[in-house]
Amino acid sequence: MNDQPPDIQNLKAKAEAGDAESQIRLAMCYESGKGVPRDEAEVLKWARKAADQGDPIGQNILGRYYFNGTGIPQDHEEAVQWFRKAAEQGLANARHNVALCYYTGDGTNGDHNEAIRWCRKAAEQGYAPALNLLGNCYSRNHYFKTEQDIANCISISPNYTEAAKWYRKAAEQGDADGQCNLGDAYADGEGVPQDFNEARKWYNLASVQGYKAAKERLTQLADKEFWQKECKDKDVFFGAGI
Repeated sequence: MNDQPPDIQNLKAKAEAGDAESQIRLAMCYESGKGVPRDEAEVLKWARKAADQGDPIGQNILGRYYFNGTGIPQDHEEAVQWFRKAAEQGLANARHNVALCYYTGDGTNGDHNEAIRWCRKAAEQGYAPALNLLGNCYSRNHYFKTEQDIANCISISPNYTEAAKWYRKAAEQGDADGQCNLGDAYADGEGVPQDFNEARKWYNLASVQGYKAAKERLTQLADKEFWQKECKDKDVFFGAGI
């Protein structure tokens, strides 16, 4: 990555001449504030110019701005259209974004199979957030927005072994979501043998990255260990019962 300040005037000249790569670089400068003041309108302007030329990075940026309502009215359906254009050109980030929209139902009718299909495409490119999302798809770890979402999810049988496999791939790339989810798998014995030490290891790795949920899980894990030991001791003392 080049940390030298960009030659903005030269970059603008190339962008204004229609060079898509320069348009993307200029959009990124305006987004990060590198060499120019941050300016959402300028990001959108240059990303759209590149997107209209078929540039997948520009299409994905435009999709992200529509999805979040950044500098323009929020429009999830419009976002999905741009994500899909970029995804169909093989951009891993965009493929993950399409999968996420099918997974959550934002801008789509929600489709578990489509979520997995697009997620697999991004996961096969080694994109860590997609590896974690694929784990979520297999574990049925869904965001529930409506009763229909719950009904759709319940109709799908979880595959915890497959979920743990993908969580591990994400976790090993340093993805905090994946690390926390793999910790959950070990804590609950879902898809892997229950192992509190392994759970603690992965929670700690996520926690070091500032992942708040992992810090909460560490407290919950200590409670779980305590009560599991208490119950085991009581079984030994009083007898396990019938």
